[in-house]
Amino acid sequence: MSSSVQTGDYRHASWWQLSLVFLLALLLFVALHWQPEPWLRSQMVSQSQQQGIELDFNSLNVEGFSVRIDGASIRAAAISTPVTFETLTLEPAWSSLLTGTIAVRLIASWQGHQGQAVLALQENHLDISDIHAAVDAAALQSIWQGAVAMPLNVSGQVQVSGRLRLLANTVHPVQGQLTTLWQAAAVDLAGMTMSLGDYQLMVQSEEGAADSWPWTLTGGTAVLLNGKGAVHTAGSAVQGWAMSGQAQAEAGEQAAGLAAMLGTAPMKFRLSGSVTQPRLERL
Repeated sequence: MSSSVQTGDYRHASWWQLSLVFLLALLLFVALHWQPEPWLRSQMVSQSQQQGIELDFNSLNVEGFSVRIDGASIRAAAISTPVTFETLTLEPAWSSLLTGTIAVRLIASWQGHQGQAVLALQENHLDISDIHAAVDAAALQSIWQGAVAMPLNVSGQVQVSGRLRLLANTVHPVQGQLTTLWQAAAVDLAGMTMSLGDYQLMVQSEEGAADSWPWTLTGGTAVLLNGKGAVHTAGSAVQGWAMSGQAQAEAGEQAAGLAAMLGTAPMKFRLSGSVTQPRLERL
């Protein structure tokens, strides 16, 4: 009696082991012969279109658990010109699984710069967290030239961090906080390089006040900057977002030469224009 039971258990174990081996062999065969790139390409393009985003790219490659996209171009209603990237890499954000959220980490490279963030789709919102990017200040030269009516060559490193919540169908920001640090800031004016110090610009908004994002500006050693205002995001296009506020500049205690140039009283300015074309006016 016990011999037949043992024989039955052995046969059951053998069939289970054979089934497991067959399943593993099948998965290995699929992994070796299935080409996921065409399927991923169609899925990414169709999903982007559903979110009002036009995605185009040169090539797509699967490398382990990550997807690498080369020569990517992104268009959206909120952006006047397409945003291009040399490479975009998507990989699972494993830490998000601890909170029961499925998210991906996006790593973007453009013009020698790199940034990354974690993206998670939550019902009608797209949550972007752990934003980190570092850019040479010289790469933002066009913005400076539009804001100041004098030739300025800037240097230093600009670091951006924070979080954003966007409407998934319009990519319009409704909540978040972004902090921009300009470290080792310097300007080259008429052939003379002037070290300014470190500056911080913070923009934030909470739920319920999505169309007005207050900003604050602080920092500096040679030139002290302080200011506050708001970015008004009522329009659907980024280039139409208006800026308002006031700022002041004054020489630091150890910058006697600048004090003689700027004067003892702080210089006050009014900020207007748009995000893409800011204007500073002396008060």
